[in-house]
This record gives sequence, structure tokens and C-alpha cells, in this order.
Amino acid sequence: MDYFKIYADFLKKFLNVQQPLFAALDAFNGAGGIAAKAVFADYPLVQLAIINDLPDGNFPAHGPNPLLAGALKELCQKVVKQKADLGVAFDADGDRALFVDNLGRPAPAYVIAYLIFKNRRPPFVVDEPLFKIFQHLKVINLKNIISTRVGYAFIQAAMRQSNAASTAEYSGHYGFEETFRADSALFAFIQVLNNLSATKQTLAEFYDSLPLFAVDMENFKFKEAADWLAIRKKFVNHFSSRTKDIAERDGLTFEFGESWLNVRLSNNEPLLRFTAGAKTSSVVNKLLKESRQLAASL
Repeated sequence: MDYFKIYADFLKKFLNVQQPLFAALDAFNGAGGIAAKAVFADYPLVQLAIINDLPDGNFPAHGPNPLLAGALKELCQKVVKQKADLGVAFDADGDRALFVDNLGRPAPAYVIAYLIFKNRRPPFVVDEPLFKIFQHLKVINLKNIISTRVGYAFIQAAMRQSNAASTAEYSGHYGFEETFRADSALFAFIQVLNNLSATKQTLAEFYDSLPLFAVDMENFKFKEAADWLAIRKKFVNHFSSRTKDIAERDGLTFEFGESWLNVRLSNNEPLLRFTAGAKTSSVVNKLLKESRQLAASL
């Protein structure tokens, strides 16, 4: 039985591209490239230029994780060189999709989530970083957004409870009711193609039409087991005089008015994760530096 064909035939039903698009795709030496070829092989409106499409468990191109520094460099260069309309990177197991605009710039997850959500029914389930970004951008009615903890189990549970059709995480996971609440890089790619082809904007123009906002994430690795109560006390004491609100939807989120900071323990690694957002990168970098120093003093 050809499972790739079954999967491809299922995905083809959702293609609704309205004008020709040329996309560069980095398969990260995973199986996503094979599936993408099967989906778009006989679809004339989408042309693909695929790199690193040979599945290889050693991941010789740049490792399996598209979030690592420099992992998207080859894709960004490919988009510019080939003058593609966009680029997309699938992680090795095909559940995450990271996008590059037609100018060769990585497009943040909030840009892609907003593009996908524009033509899908609310409510939308997002993780805490995306919730804070949309809260500051004010492009989506917050009544239509449900914040949940990072992690597939929490996202899926929130989807089920709210009857949501779509989800997004800052890390590039996008889930859909059509994929049985699972995250799917290929389905997310199809949604982006459909919606982008229906607009009169390039992906870069769509990106630039949103308010300027800087977001970055950093990890702090502990030598020993982390004590969340001690971490919580340290950060609350440090930021309480400056913050307008402290939320505990997922770890600690400090709202400063023009900026915010989320601090949480990783679900599966001995890491403390910091995510900060503001109108300028300098403010983000300052918040991340403060967080590193606080964690190091524990």
C-alpha cells in the first residue's frame, strides 16, 4: 500500500491556489520533501524548487531543527537567487513549518499564523508567546484567541474544548481540524499558498503591513534540577515594581505596557526558556539579558 500517495491525495483536496506561485522548499533531509513532491507533482499553479530532499537520518545539510541559528540560511539564499515567491522549511519529522518571504527574510510565526487565521473560523488556539504578540499587535480580536501552554497535548486539549479549527505555536507548529487536530507542516504550507495567492500582496508586503514588533527567545541551561518556586520568587521580586500585570497561563508572563516577558521551564529539557517582545530589538535584548542574569544568580 502506497501511504505517501494516500496522504498526498488527502492533502490535494485542500489546494485552492488562485494564481501561479513559485516556492523554495528545504526538506531538511526528512520525509517532507517526498510528500510535497507527491502533492504538487501534477498541480500546475505551484512550482517547487526543493533542496535537501533526500531522507537521511544523519541530517547532513544543517541538522533536523529549523529553529537553530543559521538553519534557514540556505533556504533564504535559494529564495533570493531563484526569485521565489516564498520559501518554506519543514523540520525532519514534518510537523513544523518555518517560512521565508520573497525578500529572503525569515517570516515570524505570528505573520504566518495571522495569514492562515484570516480565512479560517475562530476561535484560534495559540501558545503564550503568540497570544502576547497578538495582544500587542491588535490585529485580531482577543475574544477569538485562546492561550494555552506550549506543547501538543495542551494545544490539542484546548482545540477540543473550544471546538477550534486552527492552532499555532511560536515554534512553527500549526494544527488543524482537517488534520485531526495534529500539527502538519504540509497542511500549513497549503494554507499559506491558498491565502497568499488570494491576496494582492507579496509575502514581504503582507509582513511589512503589520505593525513593527520584535520577538526573540533564549534558553538558560541548569546544571542541576530547577526549582520553579525559587525561580518564580526571584523573577516576581525583580520585575514586580515595573510590571503592569503578571499572568501565569504558562510559566510567568510580565506585561510592561510597551513590552512583555515570558519565563517558563521547558516541558522536556533542563532549560529555562525566556521569550520577550517589544517594538524594538534593543528592548527585547535588554529583557533577555536581565533574565539571563537572574537565572545565573539562582
